[in-house]
Amino acid sequence: MKSKYFCVIGIIGSILFSCKQGESVSRVLLDEISFSEKEQVINCAGNQFSFDLFRQLSSLDSAENMFVSPFSVSCALGMVNYGASGVTHQEIMEVMQIPDSVALVLNAYHQKLIDGLPRLDSSVTVKIANSMWFNKEVPVKKQFIQKNAMSYKAVSHNLDFSKLESVDKINEWVSRQTEGCIRKFMSNLSSDELLVLVNCLYFKGKWKFPFEKSETRKEVFFCADKTQESVEMMHQTASFSYRKNDYFEMATFPYGNSSYAMTILLPDVNKSWKECMDVLDGKSWETWMTDSVEEVLLDVKLPKLVLKNKYQMNRVLSAMGMSNAFTVHADFTNLTDRKPMCIGKVEHASFLELNEQETKAAAVTGMTVVFESEMIPIEPVIPFYANRPFLLIIHEMGNHTILFIGKVFCPNK
Repeated sequence: MKSKYFCVIGIIGSILFSCKQGESVSRVLLDEISFSEKEQVINCAGNQFSFDLFRQLSSLDSAENMFVSPFSVSCALGMVNYGASGVTHQEIMEVMQIPDSVALVLNAYHQKLIDGLPRLDSSVTVKIANSMWFNKEVPVKKQFIQKNAMSYKAVSHNLDFSKLESVDKINEWVSRQTEGCIRKFMSNLSSDELLVLVNCLYFKGKWKFPFEKSETRKEVFFCADKTQESVEMMHQTASFSYRKNDYFEMATFPYGNSSYAMTILLPDVNKSWKECMDVLDGKSWETWMTDSVEEVLLDVKLPKLVLKNKYQMNRVLSAMGMSNAFTVHADFTNLTDRKPMCIGKVEHASFLELNEQETKAAAVTGMTVVFESEMIPIEPVIPFYANRPFLLIIHEMGNHTILFIGKVFCPNK
């Protein structure tokens, strides 16, 4: 039977990436996020953590589609770390790739993003919400609550974990924060459990250069398992940032005022998937994003997508080096004086929807008509067809902060 002092951490990476029909919104740069030298070190570490987490999750479901928010996981780890001490704290920092020299800045870094990300673009909706749900029978240190309220804007709730209605209250809160994208995250609670920490991240982005719905048609997607699927493939010809190296072709598709973008990475056809994955790390990502690159005319094909995932993260984080927190040897003395206590479970749910944006398409029809006309382009058109397994990364453009990362092996599965 589970010890009554176990701590349950619910990490909810609840992500909506949506390009649904909507009203025309002016694209206004509202703010910029500037990092100190130490915060920049943490930002680079966060991107390295993103690829580490992606690689570890991929190893568990090597043939499946995957979508995850490393930023959501990072925020939840930052929250629980306020309660950690000793080896437990050290392992959390090591998994997140945070050097000791900048560890004290982690929460200020998260606070800056929580405050700044929603303000970057008036035509992109970013919501970041954190909450702490306490079993009313167990005392928690006020300092833990106050620090999370200050750094993470985490709201506190006291519940009777023995009652089923407590699960409903948490799920209702999650549904509100994710605009209904994730409705039933938790299925049960136990009176043995102390605390549930929840992070929700919601993103709704409008393409800067929308796809015309009339150009979407059924085409073949060549899946990773060598099968072929008929999918709805969006299409447009326009100028985008494009990079190519020995392992990937990369195209970056901006949203709104270009504060956010999605970068698609198509592995080289002459390389294995593993060979390409092995070169993915934070340093390479920063190099690719900061290299001077000109926009080129691309003939783009991108499948419409709806992905839903849910992950149990205990094994993943343990394999990455955070094993102590899941054992009776865990040290959460900054959270409560009661012992023993450890993390009971870490869960992560995600949702991705990618489609056309008709009202935006109507607003920029002039540009689209030029590309689709009988005129001969001055520059050659480069084909960029995401009709085979690919990676997608949704990120902030100014500091290249990775918010979401995923792989698509077969869109319909």
